[in-house]
Amino acid sequence: MLAGLLKVAATDPKLKGMISNVEERELHITGIDQARPWAIGALAHHAPVLVVTATGREAEDLTAELKAMMGDKVAWFPSWETLPHERLSPGVDIVGRRAQVLSKLDSAQIVVTAARAFCQPVLKEAEGRTPLVLIEGREFDFSTLSKELVFRAYKNVDMVAKRGEFATRGGILDIFPTTLDYPVRVEFWGDEVSDIRQFSVADQRTIPEMVLDQIEIYPARELLITDAVAKRAEELMVKHPGNPTLVEMLSRIADHTGVDGMEALIPALVDTPLVPLTDLMPVNTHVVVIAPEKVRTRIADLEATDAEFLAAGWEAAAMGADGPVATKGLDLEASSYRSYESLQVSASQSELPWWTFAPPGMFEASEAATLPLDFEPGPAPRGDLDGIKEMMSLLLAHTTAGGRAAFIAPTQGAIKRMVERFAEQGIPTHVAT
Repeated sequence: MLAGLLKVAATDPKLKGMISNVEERELHITGIDQARPWAIGALAHHAPVLVVTATGREAEDLTAELKAMMGDKVAWFPSWETLPHERLSPGVDIVGRRAQVLSKLDSAQIVVTAARAFCQPVLKEAEGRTPLVLIEGREFDFSTLSKELVFRAYKNVDMVAKRGEFATRGGILDIFPTTLDYPVRVEFWGDEVSDIRQFSVADQRTIPEMVLDQIEIYPARELLITDAVAKRAEELMVKHPGNPTLVEMLSRIADHTGVDGMEALIPALVDTPLVPLTDLMPVNTHVVVIAPEKVRTRIADLEATDAEFLAAGWEAAAMGADGPVATKGLDLEASSYRSYESLQVSASQSELPWWTFAPPGMFEASEAATLPLDFEPGPAPRGDLDGIKEMMSLLLAHTTAGGRAAFIAPTQGAIKRMVERFAEQGIPTHVAT
């Protein structure tokens, strides 16, 4: 954890100057990439933060950096791997992670997401999105529990092997929650949960050291089939008999059976509005868009791709292939990607500050509305012996003069080697634990 280092970094005059702008409705920050996590971490000490990156990889990398500073107060909100109108459902791990983040927005200090997830609206409320929690020592009706899992789109199988599956035998429930890396075996004594352990998929044996006192079970589908959803599907099936693909999907949903790609029908199956993520964030959340021009371009590309997909679907249907689920009189527009400008307006309507962070020289706003964080990148003389010698000399002079420096490495081995090298150069060190 780098929490202590973040507190020290936050005392830097440049970061303190940035913090003095908290609650400013608009602010454009320029700075090197290495300064971003420290600036965001410092801001998160004063207000919730929603960080938007251009790509999923950038979002994951930034999440890892911020988690090293703030731990579980940082959450990554992933995007679907599918298009909003595609007849493919997002993966169960993605669905579970999204539900987990949405159910804990009030406790997360930083939420990181990519442009793809940011521009796709989500249901303002969804039955079954909150977790089903099993706690050791508590009582649960076993048959009711099985029904709850089926409602949350978990598949009842003979042997659990993938996320989103569960199996029962006697007083034992095996389940692979959508947000965990290992499946879980829950043992009951009557209706009381007596033991919760994770187990290996390969040999189905419990892992002794992985004992839990509770588990949270998040859904395996973005939209769960309630009685109201099934009834709406039956009504739509009668209203739109001319699209065989649509009728087949609606028929299965009306029978309370999940079908791949049913998420494309969300706007037609529920009355709950689809809203941008900003509408769900806590009061005073600061939206921080990293490299705004890249994010704007990425969102525009996604909008164009979705439109091209729909057009190609209709062309394929004209040649006899299965067409898209969209049909005349069935409005699915609410699930389409939102434009960058539309998202900015939504944030403004929710009274959320909209900040941007770009490399030096990339101006998103006027000079008066731009805050430069004039940090310089640290030396990184990999393999350059002269560069390493120069860096050591600089560190020795800096620390001798009373200055402080931090060396961060991913492994203990790297830390140990560098402590030895610093000692050889007469540089005093302290290893944080």
